[in-house]
This record gives sequence, structure tokens and C-alpha cells, in this order.
Amino acid sequence: MLFSIINTITSWFLKKRIHQIELFKKYPIEVQNEVLLSLIKKAENTEIGKKCLSIWANQFTTDKQFIKESQQLYKNANALHQDKDLLENMMTIWKDFKTQNNFYEKFQYLDWT
Repeated sequence: MLFSIINTITSWFLKKRIHQIELFKKYPIEVQNEVLLSLIKKAENTEIGKKCLSIWANQFTTDKQFIKESQQLYKNANALHQDKDLLENMMTIWKDFKTQNNFYEKFQYLDWT
């Protein structure tokens, strides 16, 4: 009985994953845009998101396809889930890491530029 339940659950997850892979094979650009959109939406109300998105917003292009895809991306932005706590935690860790006084000694970092 238990084996049957585990088998059913495992089969369901595998079918779902196979479907995702098939979608990516069939529509790679759309799937990648959806992932990018998800990441942008998650970041937009975080400190790092505000910094990065404002920089990105100042970039210009004449690539019509990119503009059309970007418009679609922005139209769908409100439909995604946000994980603000995770992104805020990442920003805090980055700030702590960046402001360490003994960075060079601790990590043996050499700047080659």
C-alpha cells in the first residue's frame, strides 16, 4: 500500500518535470523569458532590485524583437510570486561581504586589472 502511494507521487512529479522539459524544448525563448520575468518580479521591491532595475531601465536598444519581448515581459510582471525576504537576506549578506576590512587578507584576493 505504502509503495503504491510513493510510486503514484513519484510518477506524478516525473510527469510534471517531463512536461516542463518538453515545453522548454518546444518554446525555449518563451520559457527563458518567463524565468527572467519571475526573477525581475521577485527583485523589484528589494534594495538590490531597485539598484539593478534602475540601471537596466537606462539601457537603450533598437532591436525590435528585444523591445517586443520586453513589452510582453512587463505586461506579465504582476502575475508572479515574490520572495522579498530571500532577496533582502541576499543583499544583507552581500553588503557584509563587501564591507569587510580584511577582505584581501582573508580571501587572498588579487586584483589583476
